Amino acid sequence: ECTALYWIWKQGTADYVGLNHYRRVFESESNAGWPLQDIEAVILLRKYDFIAAKAVAFQGYSVAAMLSREICKEAFDVSWRELSRIFDQKSMDEKRAFQAVMEGSIIFPCNMFITKRIRMNEYCEWLFPILFQLIESVEIKEEWDTYSKRVIGFWAERMFTVWLYYSGYTVKQLPILVIGDGSPYGK
Repeated sequence: ECTALYWIWKQGTADYVGLNHYRRVFESESNAGWPLQDIEAVILLRKYDFIAAKAVAFQGYSVAAMLSREICKEAFDVSWRELSRIFDQKSMDEKRAFQAVMEGSIIFPCNMFITKRIRMNEYCEWLFPILFQLIESVEIKEEWDTYSKRVIGFWAERMFTVWLYYSGYTVKQLPILVIGDGSPYGK
């Protein structure tokens, strides 16, 4: 998702932008069971700053603790230390947003959103310096399992929630439809 987002940021020209996933799309608010249509997104963005995937709550775990359970210990520890160091150098408001999200139990999953280009640009200007610092300082080890090697992408997904918390933008949450298997992801 981050590669696509970077390309859209640097190369795209559309007034409204966003990301879906492989086989994952936003569900229409007015036509349950169907994908969100362009006109619906434009109408929603007259009232809200962002359309995002319905928030997911980790029962009994913080956002940071949940990721620590999903990937190998070394991948988590190394990346967590570096990410914490990065936020130690940011403004007090950014640090507070980071701490609140990491200690909380809710994230907007999947790096999925739709917004106006100007807001996406603000997000990208904030996000990519963080990710580039992580890439420079976190060595992805050969002995880590394949899933744990995606650690920077997992942090990127969590950074979307941090940024929304920090920026104070309004968010319309929509469930995610998984195309092809009827799964009720996000409901």
